Amino acid sequence: YEDFFARGLFSNALEIARKILEIANDTHSYEDRASAYIKIMYCYYSLGEIENASESVLQFRLLCEGLEAEKINYYLHMINGYIYDYEENFELAVSNFYDALKVATKLNEKRAIAKSRNMYSHVLLKNGQVEQAYESAMIGYQFIKEHLSSNLLLVCHSQHILATTQIESGLLKNAYYILEELSRNPIIIYNKKERSRFYFAFATYFIKCVQYKEALSHFKKSEELAFQNNDTVLLKRIYKYYASIYAQLNNYKNAFIQMQNYA
Repeated sequence: YEDFFARGLFSNALEIARKILEIANDTHSYEDRASAYIKIMYCYYSLGEIENASESVLQFRLLCEGLEAEKINYYLHMINGYIYDYEENFELAVSNFYDALKVATKLNEKRAIAKSRNMYSHVLLKNGQVEQAYESAMIGYQFIKEHLSSNLLLVCHSQHILATTQIESGLLKNAYYILEELSRNPIIIYNKKERSRFYFAFATYFIKCVQYKEALSHFKKSEELAFQNNDTVLLKRIYKYYASIYAQLNNYKNAFIQMQNYA
């Protein structure tokens, strides 16, 4: 499962997760069932199948009803964070990912700390809390480098969010260095979803540099991959940036078309 997911082969990972759930149902293993529902949810979310992801969330919640175990609280906060992020309710997304990070820290589970820290930084930025996002992203980047450097997917995520916060903070030289470092991460080569996000981040870098031609070129690469991945969340963000760039170029017809795509 982990290998398929890291490589961006979410349909294959979903098959494995379903098999894990079948075995867990046969053996009546509560923990394995809970873990399987979470894996299935992540796969559907990554495939852009939000309704199916929500159904997995419901099944997980029914399984956990009435329980207060810390690990379950971690998963519930993470799930809620993803849902609020998708709905663009960033204030609640920030709150839930922060709560997940607190639980993960209490449990001292390094991977859970890294995942929640990355997402917390990500939604802080979306919520316009640029300085806090940058500080959080730097903490996450250093933590993963120190404790989880062999997990290339987590490294990739930390590099991406750090570069993005640096771009928004105007630290363009620092951001370019991290983006170059990210480009050498093997995950970028064989994971289409992460490659599309890499191009997206580079496109925003070129916007800050007022190089709109390069920005449009990188957004186009990101869009093509996001379309293949059915990454509806990223596609919406790309269309919004398209509209902004075309408006800057006084091409209001294309700006209007892209805003319609965004809507």
